[in-house]
Amino acid sequence: MKEVNDVLSKLWSSFINPLDKEAIPAWEVGYVPKDKQNVFPRFTYMVGVAGFAKGTILTSTIWDRRSPAGYFGIVDDVANQALEKIPESGILLTLDNGKGVLWVQRSNPFIIPLDDPEDNLVTRRIINIVVNSYVS
Repeated sequence: MKEVNDVLSKLWSSFINPLDKEAIPAWEVGYVPKDKQNVFPRFTYMVGVAGFAKGTILTSTIWDRRSPAGYFGIVDDVANQALEKIPESGILLTLDNGKGVLWVQRSNPFIIPLDDPEDNLVTRRIINIVVNSYVS
């Protein structure tokens, strides 16, 4: 499972903040360090593995705190990056140990816009993927 987490972490950490051109930090859901829980923008992502050649639906969330003026640029730009990084045909991600690949495809719906019910300045986009595991 560590290899799957590592490859998904690399995927989600490869997205770029359009404002500072730096990589957006990404953590597995439930593992955001306490001192990073107010870092924006950030990704949280799910990790899971189905049986061989079977798919599982996973989600990732890009979070941002927008200005009171309502700028949505970062989450919308990241959504566009997701459309480019994960084409209709999907992408193959090779595990670092070389003992398998993950076929990552768009789920339906692929991207869902949501606000945070507890803070109206926090906005997010949910990115849904289907991961087919070919891990030996």
